[in-house]
Amino acid sequence: MDAFADFLSRNHWFIVITGLCSAIGIPLAIFYYFKSLRVRKPRYAVRTTALISASKARISALKITFDGYDQPITNLSVTNLAFFNDGKETIRREDIASPLTLYIEDGVILDAALIQHTTEDNEFDITSNNTSATITFRYVDFDEGALFQILHTGKSEDITLDGKIMGAGTPYPYVSSRSSEQCCRSFD
Repeated sequence: MDAFADFLSRNHWFIVITGLCSAIGIPLAIFYYFKSLRVRKPRYAVRTTALISASKARISALKITFDGYDQPITNLSVTNLAFFNDGKETIRREDIASPLTLYIEDGVILDAALIQHTTEDNEFDITSNNTSATITFRYVDFDEGALFQILHTGKSEDITLDGKIMGAGTPYPYVSSRSSEQCCRSFD
């Protein structure tokens, strides 16, 4: 033990280099540990565009209707919803604890459609009734997802996405400078 202490006292560069390696190595180890974690991160982004708004100028002679909806439309909005997996762990159909459902609080869903997807193997689908639309899929790998378009009589603040995925919880809104159409790496 005395020989090792004597070696350290004569070789200051050894101590400096060892300290630098530790100072660099420990943060790198922590960084790569967290980078390698396999977690599910269901995310969504919403963009709503009002096509017709009751608060804008009214033309009494103009009546707008939609097939299957008996009332005149005073508000008409289109919402693009991108749903994707931002985590490294695959989300499977079996992982859905409660259905992924889009709700319109103060409005009616007139139509809902799948617009784009990263791969057909995901088997994304959307079904709707007047008050909600349910998203289903086979699986979603990292950075895969789909873009849905919902035509409704509500406003952007009336839209919520609910549901629960085992190991991930409720999907979180995605906040980024990227638009909702660019959330996934590529669409067909």
